[in-house]
Amino acid sequence: MNNTYQPLIGIAFAMTLATLVSCQETRITGYQRPLRPTLRRPEAVPADARVDALVLTVSSTPIDTNANGYPDLLEATAYLFDTRYRPTIREQGAFVFLLYAPGEAGRSDSKPIRRWRIEGEKVLRSQTRSAIGVCYHFRPSLLDGGTDTLPFVTADLVCYFEPADGRDPIYARDVSTIQVGRRVLIPQTRWRQMMEPSKDTNEKP
Repeated sequence: MNNTYQPLIGIAFAMTLATLVSCQETRITGYQRPLRPTLRRPEAVPADARVDALVLTVSSTPIDTNANGYPDLLEATAYLFDTRYRPTIREQGAFVFLLYAPGEAGRSDSKPIRRWRIEGEKVLRSQTRSAIGVCYHFRPSLLDGGTDTLPFVTADLVCYFEPADGRDPIYARDVSTIQVGRRVLIPQTRWRQMMEPSKDTNEKP
């Protein structure tokens, strides 16, 4: 080989080696362990906090516990607030749930079709915690003192909290509409019905 090209070959080899080393270093630095997130302690609730607001979240479709095609078990989570402070709070008292026929909630002459009052030990056992803060999780059932085969498609759920010290009840601001009394069609059955040909298509002209 001509001695003239040997220095050029050496320079090219050195550049290639430097490129490979730099790429390898880039890959290594890309797998650094991320920093541990900073945890925040929950805010302390002031001693003078008293409930003056209730927020309720409800699953729109209850669970069908007896597999008869009609939903019956409600899922509801209640959050109590003192609007002067940010965190959710606890307070002794009772929760009352009222279920009305559609359009009946709020009328003075209407009567609930179901009423659940949860107090004492049941309230204590329902305490839990979510990403928002301390809360109460309830599962009232339509089968408690009645049937789940109701004659309408939806119903309206009202909830309020009765403080143990005798203050006025605190109502959830919104009325929750849930599905009731309607036979639930299994998705596989619905799909099979859509795919099956109708009788008209099978008839010969």
